[in-house]
Amino acid sequence: MADALAGAGDARVRARRFLLERFDDFLGLEEGAADLTREAYARDLARFAEWCASKGVTSPPEVSPRLVRDYVFFLKDMG
Repeated sequence: MADALAGAGDARVRARRFLLERFDDFLGLEEGAADLTREAYARDLARFAEWCASKGVTSPPEVSPRLVRDYVFFLKDMG
């Protein structure tokens, strides 16, 4: 149980570092995106932030074009 709570805390920290809440606000307020669109983006970006963390990257300024390319290849390999 403690591990699950720690994992949830880690996810919240990653979300904050990757500015996911601010991006969701932008999508909803500025772009008028539908709720389902915002949920899909949130899932995808949270998954990307999790993957970045597994590579030692903890914030957007650390994300390089190579890292994004590696993530695309990772997704392709996942099917």
